[in-house]
Amino acid sequence: MIIICVFSVFTARLAYLQIIKGFYYWNEAEENRIQYFYIMAPRGNIYDRNGEKLVGNQPTYSLFISPEKISVEEKKKIAQKISLLTGRAQDKIYDKFNTDEIKPFGAIDLVSYLSKEEIMAIEENLHYLPQVSIQMESRRKYPFEENGSHLLGHIGEINREELARLNKQGYKLKDKIGKSGLEKAYDAYLRGADGLQEIEVGVKGGHRKVLRTYPAQIGNDILLTIDWKLQEAAYRAMEGKKGAVVAMDPSTGEILVWISKPGFNPEYFTLPLTTDRAKEMFDNPEHPLFDRVIQGQYAPGSLFKVAVALAALEQDPEAVHREYECRGFIQIGYDRKIYKCWKDKKHGKLELEDAIANSCNVYFYQLGMDTGPESIYKTALELGFGSPSVPFFNNEKTGLMPDPRWKKKIFGLNWYPGDTANMSVGQGYVLANPFQILSMVSAVAMRGKVYKPYVIKMVISPEGRVTQKFEPVYVKNLQFSDRNIDIVREAMKKVTEYGTAQYLNLPLEVASKTGTAENPSGEDHAWYACFAPFDDPKIAIVVLVENGGYGSVAALPVARQILKEKFAIK
Repeated sequence: MIIICVFSVFTARLAYLQIIKGFYYWNEAEENRIQYFYIMAPRGNIYDRNGEKLVGNQPTYSLFISPEKISVEEKKKIAQKISLLTGRAQDKIYDKFNTDEIKPFGAIDLVSYLSKEEIMAIEENLHYLPQVSIQMESRRKYPFEENGSHLLGHIGEINREELARLNKQGYKLKDKIGKSGLEKAYDAYLRGADGLQEIEVGVKGGHRKVLRTYPAQIGNDILLTIDWKLQEAAYRAMEGKKGAVVAMDPSTGEILVWISKPGFNPEYFTLPLTTDRAKEMFDNPEHPLFDRVIQGQYAPGSLFKVAVALAALEQDPEAVHREYECRGFIQIGYDRKIYKCWKDKKHGKLELEDAIANSCNVYFYQLGMDTGPESIYKTALELGFGSPSVPFFNNEKTGLMPDPRWKKKIFGLNWYPGDTANMSVGQGYVLANPFQILSMVSAVAMRGKVYKPYVIKMVISPEGRVTQKFEPVYVKNLQFSDRNIDIVREAMKKVTEYGTAQYLNLPLEVASKTGTAENPSGEDHAWYACFAPFDDPKIAIVVLVENGGYGSVAALPVARQILKEKFAIK
């Protein structure tokens, strides 16, 4: 009876362990036997229109550990051993065990960016490092550093707010995600799908063999409309200058050049951010992270005279022959305030086309006041001022297009003739970003036809198959008569022939407009805008040089280098 009772107890216990709790202990054993690691998917590459690689990837190696079954004493020993093998600070390695930045499956990144020597030393001593493994990751590579940095953007680790918004789309903690520029706007194309690796673990935690590998799926490549030869020509021409350069094919909407200076090196965000680098980017008074192409809001200066001329012509077609006299200044308002022309010497009597060619302020003060702020405001809105101009970025500053109602609402003041005079030469309250100016110039170049700006030509799968192709999208035709637009176009051609842009001096018919915008906090800003060839425009360019002074001196030479590269002019 005693023997039967003892065996009954053993049998009951075995039944409890193997049948009732069998599945539970089987899972426990499997968890002890197998570790899981994500294989991070490389992002897709970014190329220019001719196949020049602008953004790629570089393999890096990191040391991971699954710390949940390791005692405090073992953690200290592991940190000490890794420190001896790699020369890294022991306290920093140990601190990683207490981090809340744990990757999926409980893995912690103990040491990143291992060198070949460190990898060899660790591999030879893995049997002393339970639960430790070396995993390959992919780091983003930006070979052109500052050039194009605002357009291309950068990546970084997903934050909690982004994860809460994107977790249903498959994003995970510690994922790398586009933070700015095209990396952010087209993250869905560029990111791949992570793989998974199952590794069998020995009794002491050492890795014995890889059981299964589910390969990572590489992200799609994207081919841009950017022409990197033009981009580099513009970048070289902007050496030592601050500002923005943007160019587009007005007949398609393809963006060819996008530069904001100063820029930043996107690779800084792929490495541990040092104090010096953080200060260089975030505390820099030059604001290198600021994209002047779409975030800079500047007085457009004399470039706005194109809008004023169209407003006057739409109101009165005979305005083309309207004559005003420039004596170098004009007195406006009850207080007879003096408004000067940019040229100390008088221009004399001028008609509209010569006034545009010579950029006469006094002429446009009078033309604008006779046309009226409401007509100018309406025309400017039609040309895109005060509205978003770039459809693929959501951080654009849209400038300001004022009118009498706006001034009354904001300041509680009436609109005076002096406000109209200032507006008529692109000063006062008027603000625009460089891309808005480009949109205006492109529309005039195409005789009123407006195409949607775009920057991606095609999306290419990892197998090399074109999965999506982008084509020109016609948006609208400006509500101006063909005759009036042609008058403005001819006037812009005269700017290059004998006006303020005559020093462009190229064997090419180019329509231009120069500008100098007053800057209350320093030297004036320099503008230059153009399109070419005149009869069949294939490129429109806008250059802004902050604190550059005259547009014909500081901004025009930059556009000249782009035109020479575009049309192979020696």
